Amino acid sequence: MAAGTINGTVMLCDLETGHVQPLDGHAMPVRSLSFSADGRLLASASDDKQIRIYDVHDGRLVVPRLTGHAGWVVSVEFPPSGQTLVSASTDKTVRVWNISNSTEVHAFREHEDQVCLGLY
Repeated sequence: MAAGTINGTVMLCDLETGHVQPLDGHAMPVRSLSFSADGRLLASASDDKQIRIYDVHDGRLVVPRLTGHAGWVVSVEFPPSGQTLVSASTDKTVRVWNISNSTEVHAFREHEDQVCLGLY
């Protein structure tokens, strides 16, 4: 389980042992968290306009911070493939990121207002 706080902290929680591991968090509130399909990665999104991706086993950042949104990042989701990450923001965009090289693959800018995500 993972939790994000209003002060920007991201915490990994082991439900079996009760151990809580704080991670290198954000400068502003955390808005969204998403685990990859294989459970190996955790993505966090924040009002600081950044996305961070952590290795669940050791808590380290696995890629540089993903930046590109001009507003709060309010949703992040891993598609089933696990090779990309999708984010949505108050800047009215949805962005697709390549995790392996930390680059933006595509930005959908057609929205007229803040966007949130729901992937299946």
